Amino acid sequence: MESIVHLLSKDMKISEKIRLIRQQRGFTQDYIAEHIGIDPVNYGRIERGQTNLSVDRLQQICKILNISLAELFSESNWVDFNKAKDQNFTNLLEKNYRYTKRILKRIDELEFKVEKSLNSEGGKISEKE
Repeated sequence: MESIVHLLSKDMKISEKIRLIRQQRGFTQDYIAEHIGIDPVNYGRIERGQTNLSVDRLQQICKILNISLAELFSESNWVDFNKAKDQNFTNLLEKNYRYTKRILKRIDELEFKVEKSLNSEGGKISEKE
């Protein structure tokens, strides 16, 4: 399979690179903000270059974007966006798994309540008007 690449300008700011790579990966600003533990408004400031970033924060962002700090700061014009395809799919599966797990837990809670209610009423189901 042919690798998907995108030309980045050498003059591009780090904040612009982060935005472009995030968009290419298909992530929203809200998704990144949630996963690095900051408010989405503050994350938007990162992409607009309106705030200073610590190395730790940059590493968190790079981890989600599946790139290294070296790649982010690279003078190279080319960034390979295909390598994160599998990671994006894995992230989607994990998100769906967590959602499904919450739903199943809620179903178990409701079944327990129904069973408890039936037991307290002697197994009779009464219709309420």
